[in-house]
Amino acid sequence: MGKKINRIRVNLGRRSYDIVVGLRLDAVLGSFLKKNFAGRKALVVTDKSIARFHLKNLLRILRVSGLDPAVHIVPRGERAKSERELFRVYRSLIRHGSDRTSLVVALGGGVIGDLAGFAAATYMRGIAFINCPTTLLAQVDSSIGGKTGIDLKEGKNLTGVFYQPWLVLCDQAYLKTLPQREFVGGLAEVIKYGVLDGSFFKYLEKNISRILRRDTVCLSHVVGASACIKARIVERDECEKRGLRVALNLGHTFAHGFEGAAGYRKINHAQAVAIGLIAAAKLSMAKGFFSRPDFERLVSLIKKSRLPVALRGFSLSPKRVIDFMKHDKKARLGKLTFILPARIGKVRITNQISAPRIRQALSDVS
Repeated sequence: MGKKINRIRVNLGRRSYDIVVGLRLDAVLGSFLKKNFAGRKALVVTDKSIARFHLKNLLRILRVSGLDPAVHIVPRGERAKSERELFRVYRSLIRHGSDRTSLVVALGGGVIGDLAGFAAATYMRGIAFINCPTTLLAQVDSSIGGKTGIDLKEGKNLTGVFYQPWLVLCDQAYLKTLPQREFVGGLAEVIKYGVLDGSFFKYLEKNISRILRRDTVCLSHVVGASACIKARIVERDECEKRGLRVALNLGHTFAHGFEGAAGYRKINHAQAVAIGLIAAAKLSMAKGFFSRPDFERLVSLIKKSRLPVALRGFSLSPKRVIDFMKHDKKARLGKLTFILPARIGKVRITNQISAPRIRQALSDVS
């Protein structure tokens, strides 16, 4: 049962692709490359810690499939999503003789996927890209939907493009070597999907202890269900032009402010999203959208997932958080856009939030 392979199709016309979820997907990748890729050169973008566990096997698959792979190592963490590291990837592609028939493979979490995807999208105006996410966070969220980019000192993800991968390979074997802190971190985005889909939220409430034990069957369901929820939204609003995809940013307006105010160091993305969900829920209750019982269910699930529900201990200045929130990509004409839970399973999108209410929501989670 744990070896069952689940394929979720992201239907985007000529840019359609599969998200494949399962355990030990070597044969899936090898078969895909032989059928779909005619080039010779491949560049694997990863970091040292991931390379130690998974690089050797990936290189073996690439070579058996007839490719000539090279490896580009980036620093760990958010600092890899920088102008400096992007241009280092470009130069590795050039040194390896990569041309328009070449391939970039991301082996890592969301940071590596964003960086490698942006490099693939912009090198020679776009070359093939395959994403092999190794974290729960990346498997359920950042590897899906084609968002790529890097951070600038003024804010997170301010430079990037929508560029769909050829394939997303969510191998559950990668999650077995994931440090517990990073594994738990992925649950913040999973809970976000639960707030968007009430039946999935109930599944999480019922199975959270099994998920934390990394039960293979549970994890495959969690990754597959999350991927399916995101895929269906992306299909309807690929480039965030219709206002539908913005729902996927539930909790993220606050979260990006927290991360920026912390200099992308003191608080990680998962912690920021978890607290951002609480801040958004508090704001929603103040507006009369979200009920106290649903709020308590959300708090309970986040706590059971071993994620924080408040900023205590992070020492972030509310003014600095708001300054970074103003750079949020969803801002229009100086107004911040908030995605607020209306109930478990439904959200509301609004830019009619006053500055005092925003400050109060920050105070409520401080």
